[in-house]
Amino acid sequence: MSTEILTALFFIICIISTIHAADEEITIDCKIGKVNYIFFNQLLSCTVYSKPNIVKRETKVTSICSGSTTGIRVFYALSKIIRYIPKNLDQVFPDLTGFRLENTQLKMVTKEDLQPFPELTMFASVSNHIEFLDEDLFMYNEKLQYVSFRANKISFIHPDVFNVVRGSLKQLYMDAQAINCGIGNPTTVTAIGNALDKLASSECTDIINAPALYTLWLELKGQVSGGGEDLQQCQTQLAEATAALTSASDNLLAVQTDLDSCTSNLEAITAQYDECMTNTTTVEDELAALETTLGEVSLTAANCCSAHPESCA
Repeated sequence: MSTEILTALFFIICIISTIHAADEEITIDCKIGKVNYIFFNQLLSCTVYSKPNIVKRETKVTSICSGSTTGIRVFYALSKIIRYIPKNLDQVFPDLTGFRLENTQLKMVTKEDLQPFPELTMFASVSNHIEFLDEDLFMYNEKLQYVSFRANKISFIHPDVFNVVRGSLKQLYMDAQAINCGIGNPTTVTAIGNALDKLASSECTDIINAPALYTLWLELKGQVSGGGEDLQQCQTQLAEATAALTSASDNLLAVQTDLDSCTSNLEAITAQYDECMTNTTTVEDELAALETTLGEVSLTAANCCSAHPESCA
């Protein structure tokens, strides 16, 4: 049987497998390639582009239609029916560190779904049907950096759901509100706090109160809104810090000027030294020539004395 026929049969089997993906075991048909994701450089991804129709909780992935799964970091599906995260993905994709499921009708995600992926750094469920986030959802995923649950149907979020990942989380998206966990300047802190406040004041009461970031925001907000004295003290400290920075900049400029002057002086001294060395070489050459001449004169005198001893008496 020719290679072309074997290849055609393989893809026919693959298509049949994906069409009947409601069965317990399926083969995923995906395009393998590098994709850019937020906070990450290009990652090798398995992008599902056929219709696996994963509608059963216990659906198990056994293979992909073509290509090697080695090095694939992200499982990405867009506008496909994947209502549950399939089983056995960790065996098919041993290097998987990210999920991005967008508009797939995903109904739920549990700690058991994510347990096989201790190296998980990204989990995004966008425009899906998730209704709740349990307390222990990420208990096996302490390295998560990016989490998104935008545009889901969430009605309950446990206040401690992000406790496990609060030390690693860099960005959290909830209902289109971005929360940057890398705080540095007051503007960023205010933006973070406002987003957190919007979450906490939505239909879910007490959404986020455990992460240290929210605690910090509440403390900062309390200091600013607690009275004019606190605000004035904060402004005074900021002014002092600004003045200190300006003074340090001036000192640095003065030091740079001194360094430039010192460098110029050093260059002048180096030039003088080079000239001195040149002169020394010239003097040494002249002294050597003089010694040669003196030797010649002494030899001539000795010869003269030998020829006319009476003149040397």
